[in-house]
Amino acid sequence: MKTRPLYGVSVNPALDLSGHVRALVPNEKNYVFDPRVDPGGNAVNALRMARRLGTPVRLLGFAGGATGRELAAQLAREKVTASFVTIRAATRINVTVSQGDRHEQTRLTFPGPWVTRTEGRTLIKQVQKLVGPGILVLGGSQPSGSNPRLNLEILRTAVERKLAVVVDIPAPDLKAVLRHGRHPLLMIKPNQMELEAIVGRPLRTEVEIACEARKLLRRCEIVCVSRGHRGLIAALPDGIWRFASPLVKVRGSVGAGDSLVGATVAKLREYGISGDGKNRDRDLILDALRWGVAAGAATTATEGTALGQPRLVQRLYRRVRPERLSD
Repeated sequence: MKTRPLYGVSVNPALDLSGHVRALVPNEKNYVFDPRVDPGGNAVNALRMARRLGTPVRLLGFAGGATGRELAAQLAREKVTASFVTIRAATRINVTVSQGDRHEQTRLTFPGPWVTRTEGRTLIKQVQKLVGPGILVLGGSQPSGSNPRLNLEILRTAVERKLAVVVDIPAPDLKAVLRHGRHPLLMIKPNQMELEAIVGRPLRTEVEIACEARKLLRRCEIVCVSRGHRGLIAALPDGIWRFASPLVKVRGSVGAGDSLVGATVAKLREYGISGDGKNRDRDLILDALRWGVAAGAATTATEGTALGQPRLVQRLYRRVRPERLSD
């Protein structure tokens, strides 16, 4: 049987423009050096990382204008197969500026183009043509003017196509999916701030994070709460696990969470774990999460908006160990 690619849907991708300044000075020209342009967006970066680790991928979404064409060209150079719906409005550009030797980043994230209902329906028709079983990553914000139920329609259609869905979207959108979606998910990946927004209160301890993550297992099989340099807390059906992030010299944070998702899902796919309940081998899931934490750290150690390289991911993977927090 032909191997299915790892699918992804990014309804609001971007070109990420980044560079460095000595310091940001208000009301003055701030000269940028070492500029670069990379594809951007949660599902985009997740599939880019999965592709770097050897997984065949196929990306769906919207793209328009000269920036959309450049996005598609850059993805092609990375051997990421993209089947974008061409929209009338132009794909957005996001800007990240790193300051000084400490690599503190100022990130300007724009809302994205206007997407019509007709363009949205065209994307749903593309999802209807996907072939399962397999995994689909739904990642990123929704663009301006799009159907507010677009994520729910993508989710419903993917499940109908026998695809397990991994969701990494902003807190308000994730909250809507958890509240109104009828279909179980394979994995969700809020960061700590997003989880706090979903539950409506600060979470000051690992015990509090674990408790709230466990509650979300009603809707999915794996809950990953990313915590930046503090690593990851993962809720599985048989317990809560903590993964410390390997120490690296921090050069940027853009794409770190996306890299975590991409590497984890690539390994889940490789290990045959697809959310149908037939393969819930805890050790394989924990191993996939080890790869995810390593990939996130590798991207954190990489300049600007670039993602971590496979050799560094492999080296950091050997330094990641899960620790059980509770049953």
